[in-house]
Amino acid sequence: MFSSPTSSASSYKVGHHPGQSEPKLIIGIFLALLRVYYVRQNRKRDRLLAEGQLQNRKEDEFADKTDLELPGFRYVVSGDWPSFAPAN
Repeated sequence: MFSSPTSSASSYKVGHHPGQSEPKLIIGIFLALLRVYYVRQNRKRDRLLAEGQLQNRKEDEFADKTDLELPGFRYVVSGDWPSFAPAN
């Protein structure tokens, strides 16, 4: 009574298309590598500062310089990897 021909039925693809997850994976890998770079740079700058090879200068505080030009600059990196657990 209310049936339609099979040729006019909608077709739905079952499953997950791989193209949807690839950009998320690439972004995740990039962010992980960026975090590793920041942590290593902070450790290197801390070591050089402890050895006396770097000095933080007062005039550099508001200077128009990049992070690579400022020896006292530290990247802000959280101590733990992100957790997606709900907060208590």
